[in-house]
Amino acid sequence: MIKQKEVSKDAVDVTICRRFKKRGMSWYVHKANPLLALKPLKLNGEWQTYWRQKDLVTV
Repeated sequence: MIKQKEVSKDAVDVTICRRFKKRGMSWYVHKANPLLALKPLKLNGEWQTYWRQKDLVTV
């Protein structure tokens, strides 16, 4: 049985690998964490709700 926590950790690992480990790229934890925090919003279908609450999206 796969635990939800393991799935989430794997999704974060994939995100880090795709974005931050490409050739010639560098990153800092304090700058990466806000970007990584957006990934669960997209995966959970909460993307639009989050940005509406921030008053940044008009529909």
